[in-house]
Order: sequence, then C-alpha cells, then structure tokens
Amino acid sequence: MILSALALAAATPPPPPLPSPHEQVMIDSDNVDLAGAGDLQFYPESDPVLAAMGVTTFEPGDSELGTARITFNRQGRAVACVPGETGSTARGVAALCEQIKAKGEFRRNFGFDLPYDTGQLAVAFWGSTLLTPQDPIAILPAGKGYDLTMVMIDGRCQIEANPFSEWQEAEICAAWTRAGRPGFAPLPSAAAVPPPAPVRPDARRGAPRKSVGRPARAAARSVRPAAASARVQIAYIAIRLGPNRSEITVGQRLIWRDVDIAYPQVPFDERPPIGTGNGSLESKVSENDYPSLALREEIEGKVKILVGFRRDGEPASCRPIGSSGTAYLDNMTCKVAMRRLHFAFSNRISDFSGLRYETKDFRWVIPEE
Repeated sequence: MILSALALAAATPPPPPLPSPHEQVMIDSDNVDLAGAGDLQFYPESDPVLAAMGVTTFEPGDSELGTARITFNRQGRAVACVPGETGSTARGVAALCEQIKAKGEFRRNFGFDLPYDTGQLAVAFWGSTLLTPQDPIAILPAGKGYDLTMVMIDGRCQIEANPFSEWQEAEICAAWTRAGRPGFAPLPSAAAVPPPAPVRPDARRGAPRKSVGRPARAAARSVRPAAASARVQIAYIAIRLGPNRSEITVGQRLIWRDVDIAYPQVPFDERPPIGTGNGSLESKVSENDYPSLALREEIEGKVKILVGFRRDGEPASCRPIGSSGTAYLDNMTCKVAMRRLHFAFSNRISDFSGLRYETKDFRWVIPEE
C-alpha cells in the first residue's frame, strides 16, 4: 500500500533544517551531507508513481516530479525519506520514497572515509514518457496521429522539437523519405521558418535547473537554419505511436552551500603522516575533473583533504578536513583525489602495513571560456 505524503512525514522524523548562508554547520555522526560522497543505487518503477499521482502517463520530455530528503545509515540503507512538496507530485514522491526504503542503496565512493552513523542525501526526481514510433512507421497526414514538423535544411531531415531518440529520428526520416516526403508547406525564404513548437520550460530536455543536479539527458532540438542562405523546407505530417515507456530519473541536489562547515578533528595518532622528505605527491588533476554539479551551479572554493596511501603509492582512503563551504564539492574532491593522486615514496622508505597519510589542498576555480 502506498502511503500518503502526510502519513509518510508522520512516520519519519523531519530532516534537519537547512542552514542559512554562512551559518556554521558542525559535522557529527548524524549530521553529514552525502551529496557527492557516493551514488543512490535505485531503479524506480513508474507504475506505482503514476497511480499515486492519479495519471496514466507522464508528459513527453522531462517534467520535475519533486524532491526528497533521504536518511541513510552507514550500511547504505534508507531509514527515512521525506518528500519536499505537497499535492499530487508529493504523492508520487512518497511512492518513490517507499521504493527507496524497500530496495534503494547508497553506495559510497571508494575510499570515502568521513565517519558517520546516518547521513542526509537530497534528491530530485523527473518523470518522462519516451515516445516510440509504431513499427512499421506509417506517414500520415497531419491531424491523423501524433503530429510532427519535419524540417529539410539543404536536403537534411530533422524533426522540430524532437521528442525521440537519435536513432528513432533517423528511422522516421527514412520512412518519410520512402513515402516521398509528403506534407510540404512552401515558404518564401529561410527567414520564414516558424518558431519551435512550444515546449514547457520544465519539460525541455537539457534546460538547466539551479540547485537540482539533474542527470544529463539528450536535448530536444529546436531546428533553425545555420544561415539565411540555407535552403529550408517545412512539412507537417503525423505518425502512429507504439507502446510508450515511462521513465523516472534521479539526481542529487545540494543541501549545504556557502556555509561554514566544521569537520571533526582527525585522530592523527591513528593516521600516521608520511612525513617530509619521504617522497613526493603526484597529481594528475585537471580542469576536466571539475565536479559537474559544482560547475553547473558555478561553485568555487578551497578544499583540504586527508588521503591515506598504501606502500605502493596508491590512495586507499580520503576524507575532507577543510571545507569549501559546499559539502558536495568537498566530497567530490575526495572522489577526484582517489583517481588522480599518487604518492611516490622514496626508495629509503621501508615496507609498511596499513596506510600513511598526507594532506592536500585543492582550489577549484571555474575555467574561463
């Protein structure tokens, strides 16, 4: 049985309030922002969500369903999930929360060593219906099926406001060509190309959203000629659709941004340092490693991390110890460090078991275009 948003909220404790800008946040065993520290392993089922929302399908393209705050224990199990909205979308998010608590898992990045008992992850959900042309594709007059605007630019076929995948577009164009390219409406010039078919801003593939962290998706292209001299022709047709597929995607959001994050003290007696003169830290970090969500949100900052290295110089653990003010950027810095750092130990260093530790400062500055 799917719980209502009200019942779900009553059954789980409310998440900690969001801190205001520049407020100090003390990290402890139950107060950790997991954004960037790992991934939510979760394959949502759309039918229970659609039923909870009282609809049979999502709109074509991506539409935001809502947000949630999930509490995970150290083992990666969701122990609480609270929708962020009210109304029909909240009922859909509540259904997703039930699925996450039943079968979701938060899998930490390799080596992530920040201690916690429970941590918070903020996520956003999007629903979309992926259109599928009926097989075989039949080209119909406009108004007799799912209407499409076909654009020929210098003999090249494209679909305006394309709701299909690249290969589906190619198949439709091929079927249209085999049918003799019907439906042309002559235009006096390329300048008379009509504007794209309206697509709601929240449903446009590829449209940026602030503070959401939506996974990258293929953009619905709006076709415009590259130059006024291009030979442009417009045709209006329709096709029949086959069984469409509903899909839900999940993206991480930011909880802490522009706050004073204080990480717990590190017991250095348990984490022996490498020491000066015992080798050199090698870094292959480049601007291509800039964490994607931080880049979209235009987040910069300085992060200090503590990395544990094995005797072969490979990193085995990492935790942030000095914050940029955004937990996602701190946590992602450790993920980058585990892939891009190496410690070249001096030959005079004897073999040892366990790890030796080194601190490293990263300053993330958005590359100039």
